[in-house]
Amino acid sequence: MPQNLILTQKNQIFNILFILVISHNEIERIDGLDKLKNLTKLSASYNKFRQIPKFGENENMKEIKINNNKITFVHESLSNLVNLQVVDLGNNLITNFSQIEPLYKLKKLTNLILKGNPIANDPDYKKTILENIPELRILDGERFDPKFLNRKEKRKVIDEIKEREEKEKKLGLKPGALKPPHLKKKRKINNMKNQLKNKAESLKKKQKD
Repeated sequence: MPQNLILTQKNQIFNILFILVISHNEIERIDGLDKLKNLTKLSASYNKFRQIPKFGENENMKEIKINNNKITFVHESLSNLVNLQVVDLGNNLITNFSQIEPLYKLKKLTNLILKGNPIANDPDYKKTILENIPELRILDGERFDPKFLNRKEKRKVIDEIKEREEKEKKLGLKPGALKPPHLKKKRKINNMKNQLKNKAESLKKKQKD
């Protein structure tokens, strides 16, 4: 594979190209992506790109993976991809938030990966990203949207109930004999609070005497 890849419309296959995978090569630059209006996914990981390829207006593009390159900033043309949902720029050389500002214009972006870049070490990294991309649901593989977290918590409770019922059945106990873990923990905390309260009252009483 050459270091520079040029796509032209001379080859008619590019007019019907939906997915382009050029990962694990020695490519430093790619031209002609602005001509691929039907492209929905680009995978260009593990190459030698120093900047994101230039894109034209494309309402079909949904996913871009350019992780493990040498990219230092996000090109403004990325904001032309108005329906882009997934961007993987992990393990590149992005150092500050001004270098990723075009991402802030992507209103459909829900999944972003920037881990492995110096920017991810910033103490305000997650806070700044979420403030500027409020639509985001997954950052660096961690999902945090409220609906997902609620479903996750419900599944956890259901699994705990099933596990408890199986234990009760196995031990020959009546249904409900085993208390849920969170209730045990809550009871323990309440007991500790009561003990501290009693100690405080006892100290006050001694001081009065």
